[in-house]
Amino acid sequence: MLKGVSAKDNYTKDIKVSVDGDYDFNKVGEYKIYYTAKDSSSNETKEEATLIVKEKNNDSNSKKPPVTSNNDNEFTTSKGFKGYTKNGITYIDGILVANKTYSLPQSYGPGLTKETQAAINSMAAAAATDGINVYCQSGFRSFETQQRLYNNYSKRDGVEAADIYSARPGYSEHQSGLACDLCSKDNSACINSDFDNSNEAKWLSNNAYKFGLILRYPKGKTNETGYKFESWHYRYVGTELATKLYNNGNWITLEDYFGITSEYK
Repeated sequence: MLKGVSAKDNYTKDIKVSVDGDYDFNKVGEYKIYYTAKDSSSNETKEEATLIVKEKNNDSNSKKPPVTSNNDNEFTTSKGFKGYTKNGITYIDGILVANKTYSLPQSYGPGLTKETQAAINSMAAAAATDGINVYCQSGFRSFETQQRLYNNYSKRDGVEAADIYSARPGYSEHQSGLACDLCSKDNSACINSDFDNSNEAKWLSNNAYKFGLILRYPKGKTNETGYKFESWHYRYVGTELATKLYNNGNWITLEDYFGITSEYK
């Protein structure tokens, strides 16, 4: 909804613009949304707009899997899982989903959840007994932090390139408080391709599921997740689902398992 939207004043050519409001892309109707422009001096202007959600075109050639609406805020995925959106947050089979299709409200921000932190702590302790020392280098990120990061990346590399390795603000798993980028305490391998072949990355890929954590963006699954392989990005889902997704080392993505997309509208 920010495509083609910009703001300017007499001093700054480009001013950050954000959009907020309660809306549901799975429910036909009209929704009030608000565009907010804020400059570096925190001067702010807010404009109200109307978002119109129309009936989905069920083109048989569409890449998106079919989604069937049951009532005001519920839907069924192409693989039969029940989902719903409440207060702008989407859950499928009880699991919070944040990807390029399903966003989070700008105000959402619980910090790293207790369950996620506990799982990371337990996993790090178990890894240490095997001589593997890892820690959470980047956990929770607010909408504003992700906005700053994404803007910097897209300015440096272009939007198309940035979209493969960085989430747009409101679409990052880090904002959910359920994800963490892991690093090694013993070497410089950290949130880059140098980590891919490290002993830490191999141990995590083979053991994280035991603690309810999944390798969120597996190798060769960019067409499903929308992101390149990230050997350091893990997401908490609980041990039952994590074991299923581990799939004896051949990781299954949340998108494939639930039958959902990860594509910006």
